[in-house]
Amino acid sequence: MEAKNRSKTSRYESSERCLISFVLHTLARALLIGLVVLGSFASDASASNPQPRLLVDSAVYNFGIARQGDKVTTAFKIKNAGDSNLIIQRVVPACGCTTSTPSKDKLAPGESTDITVIFDTAGFTGEKLKTVRIFSNDPDQPSTILTIQGTIEPDVTVEPARLLFPEIVRGEAAVGATQEFSVSVRNGSPVKLGTPLASSANLTVTEMPGGTNTTKRISVTISPSLPPGEFRERVVIPLERGSSSALNVPVVATIKGTLELKPIALSFGVLEGDKPIQKVVRLDNRSTSPVAIESISSDNVAVTAFVRPGENRGDRGQDSKHHEIVVTVNPEKVGSDLKANITIKTSRKSEPALVLGVYGIRPVS
Repeated sequence: MEAKNRSKTSRYESSERCLISFVLHTLARALLIGLVVLGSFASDASASNPQPRLLVDSAVYNFGIARQGDKVTTAFKIKNAGDSNLIIQRVVPACGCTTSTPSKDKLAPGESTDITVIFDTAGFTGEKLKTVRIFSNDPDQPSTILTIQGTIEPDVTVEPARLLFPEIVRGEAAVGATQEFSVSVRNGSPVKLGTPLASSANLTVTEMPGGTNTTKRISVTISPSLPPGEFRERVVIPLERGSSSALNVPVVATIKGTLELKPIALSFGVLEGDKPIQKVVRLDNRSTSPVAIESISSDNVAVTAFVRPGENRGDRGQDSKHHEIVVTVNPEKVGSDLKANITIKTSRKSEPALVLGVYGIRPVS
């Protein structure tokens, strides 16, 4: 009896497995048929929705070498490689030196047109790259970039291109206060060089002998009576004809006073303890004439300073090229972080008083 029941159970399980297999097979087949039908629908939908496609034969034009002032012109060929009308909506150059014009703004499938690009090289030198962006109704590529590039030879070459003077000491006939540069016009250029001019009364510009209206050698001298600081001016060379009316050659120099503090600021760090702290600052006299320290004053009661007497000179050190100034900070008189100025007046009235910054940190108690 038990064996008969096991046989019935086995037959029931086998039938159940067959039914499940049949159902799964049927579902898989239905899914496959559905995918095929959907693909067919998609293909039909695509065929019924034609689209334009913008195609450029070559999006980059290298003009090689052009002369400054030339207008470089090229035409980019645009084609509609789609199956619907292509509309060129806008053509936008990246800068005002470039203009662009499409021959047509509507292209039928398979139709082509030219977009003419003109690059005005006036005012440019060296390697240049300019771009033009095309906006269209191409859904896959709504904008396309056209590039024009090359090297522009200047009408006029300056060597060196700017004059960088070494440090100049005020009031002294410093070595390096005079420099020279050359100017030459490119062969075949219509440009002619005029007489060089200085943009400042503190510059002396001299044209060296043997120059012509196409080549010149020019000497530039900076006045040593300038006040301390950075000096920036230029030499102007008028140009006849050409794309520019004048050529500017920058002149840059740093003017130093005859007196210099080393260091220019003094830090005492963390002001700990109650004992006075001292540091030494050196005052260098760059001039050939002696200088005396007339007075030293501080704007903070916690900071004092005096001139250290040296060998073979008085307290003010008027016979020395170098002076040592001892600065003392009394931590007991510092209520918070220290920030003070020491003013040093000298016998050299042509230069302002020197100011030394003094700093320190008071620890939190």
